Amino acid sequence: MNCFVFITVVIFASLHQVSTTLYTFPLRTCHATSCSSNKVCIHNSNGRFCVCPLGKVGSECEFDDPCLNRGYCGDGYCISSDMGVPECICKPGYQGQYCTEDINECKHNPCPSNQRCYNTIGSFLCIRRRSHMVHPHPRNGTNYSQTFFFSVGLMCLFLCIIISLLTVCAKLNLVRSSRINDKVTPQVVTIA
Repeated sequence: MNCFVFITVVIFASLHQVSTTLYTFPLRTCHATSCSSNKVCIHNSNGRFCVCPLGKVGSECEFDDPCLNRGYCGDGYCISSDMGVPECICKPGYQGQYCTEDINECKHNPCPSNQRCYNTIGSFLCIRRRSHMVHPHPRNGTNYSQTFFFSVGLMCLFLCIIISLLTVCAKLNLVRSSRINDKVTPQVVTIA
């Protein structure tokens, strides 16, 4: 009987990048005693292999894989170990055992002398001291100056619309109140 089983193998591309590759091996019948009760036996042209089923880790597949739910390492990559204790490889800008602490890049003054450093979550900004033009750090590539000026423009437009509406409403109220005053005629009552 030929089936296919999927085994996930983790390869380190660099210190901050982890890629997961899915390999397919043809599965042939292994003897029931080939592997311990927790493992799956894979038999291919290279021989027999005993591997843990998906979601289990450890030398005898005795631990649940904490990396399976992707929430263990915050802003990082989770690497399972045979002891059931995962290791977190943090993304740039983060640190700590679970990659949840933001690194204050401004602590080491990364900006030129005419710019001020502002720490952001996972990165930082360099802003010129005199012109207040924003120059983002090239790592994240976000141009905050365009976003800032667009937001200011929208707020000004919104404010102009509100002022125009209030002016129109005020004029309508004046016209309405003057019409009411014109229609009211004083009545003279004679007392005899």
